[in-house]
Amino acid sequence: MPIIDLMPGVKIYKDEKYSILFGCPPEIIKNIMLSNLEFPDYIVLPDRIFHNGVLQNCTEFPLYYFLFVLGNFFKGKKLNILGEKKHIENNFFII
Repeated sequence: MPIIDLMPGVKIYKDEKYSILFGCPPEIIKNIMLSNLEFPDYIVLPDRIFHNGVLQNCTEFPLYYFLFVLGNFFKGKKLNILGEKKHIENNFFII
């Protein structure tokens, strides 16, 4: 069950059944694609919104990728985002 250091402040826990992304800076999709990793099953927003001056809860890019590039919008699947209630509410989208 490896933990992958994707970039400063961002880690992915990978298991044979699921993967969890910890931290969500704006360039996360690019880094996931360049690392040839599968899109994570869960995204955990950190309690610290900024890490080294970089916003860590930018879910709009993973949401777009998940829904439209991976085609999950047409399958009726939803993106799983975990975190403190106030951080989830700040990232709430109505689709």
